[in-house]
Amino acid sequence: GRVFGDKARLIFGPRAVVIFGGVFGATAMGIGLALGSAVGGITAMGFLGLAHATLVPLLFSLAGKIKTGAPATNISSVMAIGFCGQIIGPPLIGAIAQQFGLATGMFCIVGASALVALLAVLVLARDE
Repeated sequence: GRVFGDKARLIFGPRAVVIFGGVFGATAMGIGLALGSAVGGITAMGFLGLAHATLVPLLFSLAGKIKTGAPATNISSVMAIGFCGQIIGPPLIGAIAQQFGLATGMFCIVGASALVALLAVLVLARDE
């Protein structure tokens, strides 16, 4: 998580760390769901937390370095998007789980984590 995140950013760059966090988080959660047990799910969420621990600080840092717009405005935008995700995510997952089952609702987390990795590939500059 955060203990090794700064060192990983210096060695591999922020793009690679965000991609790895997304892929590792999606993989861990997918395996946890495939195991189908409470222990597997709790362990998967722990690994998901480790995978995503570096993402918020990295995204704030990257937002502050965007050449267009003021750094404070860009960081505020990232924070607002994150806040919206915290507010909308749980009810959305709950609604999906109620309609299609808990495993399907939790699988949304796998998709969201994979989306983080995909967006990092598509959006973040290779030379960061």
